[in-house]
Formats: sequence, structure tokens, C-alpha cells
Amino acid sequence: MMLFGLILLAVILYFIFRSFKPSFKGEFEDSALKILNEKLAKGEITEEEYKRKKELIMKGRF
Repeated sequence: MMLFGLILLAVILYFIFRSFKPSFKGEFEDSALKILNEKLAKGEITEEEYKRKKELIMKGRF
């Protein structure tokens, strides 16, 4: 009976953490893109750098 409880708890925790992970990634991407946009607007990076970095952010390679 205790083993069943542990398995049930593990399954519940798995689904809870799985549901939060995508939203965190989305928030990070939004934040990173906002910073990137500001850097471009201020002239701190070139358009070429902007495109390259944006592509890396969107692919999740940051």
C-alpha cells in the first residue's frame, strides 16, 4: 500500500513540474527577446547580431 502511495505521489509531482516548465521557458524567451530588442534599439548590437542571437534564443540554445 505504501509503494502505491509513493508511485502516485511521483506521478502527481511529475505532472506538476511538467506543467510549469514550458511557462518558465516562455517567460525566459520573452525576457531575453525584450532585452535583445532593447540592445538593437540602443545600437548596442548590429542587425546581424540581433538575428543570430534571436535565432539562438528561439531554438533554446542560450
